[in-house]
Amino acid sequence: MSKLITGSILELPDLLVDSCVTDESCNLIFGSIWGRDTAIQEILGKITLNPSDPLSLRSIMIEGDGIHSPVYFEKDFLDKKLAKCYPGTLFGAMNHLWLFDKRILEPDYANHSAYLIHQNDAIVDERVWRMVSDLSPYPLPDNWQAEVIKVVSTFDMLTPMKTVLGKVGCFKLSLNVDLIQQTVSGLIRTGKLTISQA
Repeated sequence: MSKLITGSILELPDLLVDSCVTDESCNLIFGSIWGRDTAIQEILGKITLNPSDPLSLRSIMIEGDGIHSPVYFEKDFLDKKLAKCYPGTLFGAMNHLWLFDKRILEPDYANHSAYLIHQNDAIVDERVWRMVSDLSPYPLPDNWQAEVIKVVSTFDMLTPMKTVLGKVGCFKLSLNVDLIQQTVSGLIRTGKLTISQA
């Protein structure tokens, strides 16, 4: 069994972090945070304050086990889930907070982009295909999957995000729908894909 590695938040040392993923600009995509009710409410309160408020929290520093990483909050994109896991401890209620980018649950259809969370480098091809099909403004038959995923991979439309801590990973899918349409049209002309296959 692998050791569970946790980190602390420099600005709020009463909280523990066991998973954190950010984008290429260190903006939070997913965070798993543990703490007593008062500490959890403190971080939630500070995140939601107006940026001009001196008590507002626009970023944190996660530290521990060789980790020293800044994490920034984009308040307009943040969502949360909260669970009380251990209400009867000597230290008070122990809560589990998940902070995450809304696009994990609801893709950005206008910009044809979404985030896909995974664990332990699990095979995600099928989930990527479902997301590509969902974001595409035109239908993509399932038996075109291999060729379309090849286009997505070749032209860097699927980008791995940064795992700061833990075993949770994430890909960002940003579809170039014009390029996919042009490539699929070319594959149809060369006979690699046929309309009858649809």
